[in-house]
Amino acid sequence: MTVSQYDGVTGKSSSKTYSKYYDDGVWLKPKHVGLSVVVDHEKMRTPVASAVQQEMGWSGPSDSYANGKVTVYIWNLDDRPHQIRILKVTSKGESFERSAAASSAPPKGRSGGVVGNLKIFNYGTELPMKIDYELDGKLGTVELKLVRRTPEENAVYFGAEGTPPYPWFDGGKKWTDLFP
Repeated sequence: MTVSQYDGVTGKSSSKTYSKYYDDGVWLKPKHVGLSVVVDHEKMRTPVASAVQQEMGWSGPSDSYANGKVTVYIWNLDDRPHQIRILKVTSKGESFERSAAASSAPPKGRSGGVVGNLKIFNYGTELPMKIDYELDGKLGTVELKLVRRTPEENAVYFGAEGTPPYPWFDGGKKWTDLFP
């Protein structure tokens, strides 16, 4: 998605291109267990119908929304495993609950996977999210503000030499610093 702006005062135009990925990370247990969420923006469209709509210059209500594939990662910095269960994910009135059994977050490692899907705004650049979870038998809730990244930000944060923008990477730590 590319967003263009025009400044009437200076007469200059600018544009910013966004990738299809939103992300954020937060501690569940400070200095021990972190949680990061990535939402993959998947446009909802019917190939033939979309082509006809575009050709005719029409856009319908479905053009405003996309499918957001929600992936949750658990970052365990401890030398022992932790049991984690994602119970509910909510964003802007959309939510889904999970009945999956708790999974083990291995020591000194990252684990996780796709937990569900949400309907998201097609042209958004931020996505507030609330996650209810259970960590080692204790219930908790975290609130995140997922940011839609540009391709350049994705390269800086998640490229081969990247440092993700999550609190457990403070001070410019690399993956190998956390999980030698």
